[in-house]
Amino acid sequence: SLKVILYMGRINYEKGVICLSKAVLSLINSGEKIALVLIGSVEDDSITVIQKIFSKNNSHLVILDHTK
Repeated sequence: SLKVILYMGRINYEKGVICLSKAVLSLINSGEKIALVLIGSVEDDSITVIQKIFSKNNSHLVILDHTK
């Protein structure tokens, strides 16, 4: 069954979303069935970096941008 990791908060470098993304990708590459869902306001270009991290596994990433 698919496991979902949900992050809610500001999406930026300070909050550690890049580190979280790399950790989730590592789990995916080891065979885990995981999806990462990010919900929050995008405050910098970290979202571009996250999309590059998941470029080969984009079906495992959902981004809900709540920028004002």
